[in-house]
Amino acid sequence: MRQWNKLLVSMMLCIWLVPAAVFAEQAQPTIDYDEQAEGIVTIHLPTETVDKYKIRISKDEEHYTYDAASYNVFPLQMGDGDYIILMLEQVAGNKYKLIEQAKISYTAQSAEDIYLQSVQNVQWNETMELANKAAALTKDAQSEEAKIAAIYQFVVSQVTYDNEKASRIQSGYIPSAKLTYESKSGICYDYASLFAAMLRSVDIPAKLAMGHTTTVDEYHAWNEVYMKEKDEWVIIDTTYDAAFVNQDGKPSMMKDSDDYVKNRVY
Repeated sequence: MRQWNKLLVSMMLCIWLVPAAVFAEQAQPTIDYDEQAEGIVTIHLPTETVDKYKIRISKDEEHYTYDAASYNVFPLQMGDGDYIILMLEQVAGNKYKLIEQAKISYTAQSAEDIYLQSVQNVQWNETMELANKAAALTKDAQSEEAKIAAIYQFVVSQVTYDNEKASRIQSGYIPSAKLTYESKSGICYDYASLFAAMLRSVDIPAKLAMGHTTTVDEYHAWNEVYMKEKDEWVIIDTTYDAAFVNQDGKPSMMKDSDDYVKNRVY
């Protein structure tokens, strides 16, 4: 099973500090804090030039840098405290100018609820067919674990790994749960995005995690799912398990946490 490691390419941003007055006459991107209490912020950008922007969200020494796209909702997933949000506009190549900076203080209402939200790389809403499917799959489930298992079984049995896509993936790739559901194929990032989106749509908190595992040689994506009945997060790797299911195998849905080391979580 091929994975990709091009997403590991480090991104060096040269930030120019430019006085706000220089841009006063231009239509400016804005930061929307309306859903800050739910653990997300929305960035509004000029749609015709959205690909020229990056968003950096930092807390203490931890940083997440995002490429702007058509859907720019981002999680405050680094815990309670003060966050710095930088909005950067491309000047040339990897040189960016700082066009807006904000500092916000965030205290989570629930440590789990942030992982129910629709964000850039786990985008979903109740009108999507993937949400309708998740509701249908879980309508007769007698427990939350049964709901998780039903959606898990659908993903590992219906989605196939796209080796050709993995060979040409570029840094900055953003998965679409909707497109993965429709095409029934993708790379590990796609599997994890779809699984998280379907779970979130039926009110089950799910993280999209990225990092390394002993079971896959290259950079990988998987999920951590909150089981309310047990009050614990469990690791589920739909990409890895789909390979075994397609070979008539029966892998265990829950993985050993010692085999996974995450460095990104959404």
